[in-house]
Amino acid sequence: MTELIACGTTTVVGLLGTDGFVKELTQLYAKAKALDMEGISSYILTSYYGLPEKTFLNSVAKDLIFIEKVIGCKLALSDDRSSFPSELDILRLINQVRLGGSLPVKAGCCTFI
Repeated sequence: MTELIACGTTTVVGLLGTDGFVKELTQLYAKAKALDMEGISSYILTSYYGLPEKTFLNSVAKDLIFIEKVIGCKLALSDDRSSFPSELDILRLINQVRLGGSLPVKAGCCTFI
């Protein structure tokens, strides 16, 4: 926290890495809320490196619509830990983020690693 403030960071985005098997989105959300209480604006990306998506509400679009901290989704494509999604899987995910981001007017970011 001290390091974030010292370098002038005012906003952070958190996400699950390959640890989507061990860590939960609820833990990430709790950390984001704690940072808010400390004065750092925070947002999170739903899911993790692989497929099927890991979400709060069983849908990337629903996470974006109903959970204020969620601004997008993450998926690994070229990383060796990727689940090697098909082109159709990627298009479906992009569509979910687009739809979910349009209703509450959020950025709807797709982060591909």
